[in-house]
Amino acid sequence: MNIYLTVWHYLVLVIALLSIVLSIFSALQAKRLIQQLAILFVSLILISAGTFIVLAGLESYTKKAKIFNLKHDRLLQSEQIVFTGVVKNMGEYPLARVQLELTLQNTQKQQSGIFGGAPHAFNEAFDSKYQPQTINYDYTIATDLPPGYSKAFTIMIDYPPYFNDTSYRTKAIAH
Repeated sequence: MNIYLTVWHYLVLVIALLSIVLSIFSALQAKRLIQQLAILFVSLILISAGTFIVLAGLESYTKKAKIFNLKHDRLLQSEQIVFTGVVKNMGEYPLARVQLELTLQNTQKQQSGIFGGAPHAFNEAFDSKYQPQTINYDYTIATDLPPGYSKAFTIMIDYPPYFNDTSYRTKAIAH
């Protein structure tokens, strides 16, 4: 799998390396070994955390994907749901991978908990008849997608037989 880093990613990494070098020089200015180690430890922790936060933010702003024409059909013969659509790279940089987070939710029937009333957090552990009303799926729908390009995808999912009426939520995550 490819990982595409932008100019901004490299700039952040260079700044982090320069900060580490500067912290080493400032640590060497201290007279006692304990002070030198403390300065190094604290500065490495802060620089690492800052770099991680900035890189995570860069990922969300430089890598953008959007899903168009998402349709779903239920195949009654095979008890499956088929999702089709098109994913497009909306950013200025190539995408290594686009993931689709798909959540199916049973909207009609509300299952009561073992303690009565609304569903309870312990149902799955204590109730042998418990059936989850929300199911999450993650699928890779595109790889190596250049800027401005789009790609069609199809996903087939086994339809939960105890679902009465299904609603779904989708989210495209670009890497």
